[in-house]
Amino acid sequence: MTRFTRAKEAAFVVPLFGLFLLLPPILALFDTDSTLFGIPVLHVYVFAVWFGLVAAGWWLSRRLAAGEADATGGDTADKGRPADGPD
Repeated sequence: MTRFTRAKEAAFVVPLFGLFLLLPPILALFDTDSTLFGIPVLHVYVFAVWFGLVAAGWWLSRRLAAGEADATGGDTADKGRPADGPD
């Protein structure tokens, strides 16, 4: 299995995992009166999950773009740009 294929599969699984982590029964585990540096633990958890999903999305997008460029034999950033157009 190639890295590109694994990245495509991960791009499908990561949002589902994020959805699972943000389900009310999971959130209820962190809904306590405790604080972490004066911030409620629930807020820290939600923002940590959010940050993790954004980081995973960024990492996967880089992997998918690199794999797509390898598959097409070129740079995906140049698609749609005229060859002699102004920069």
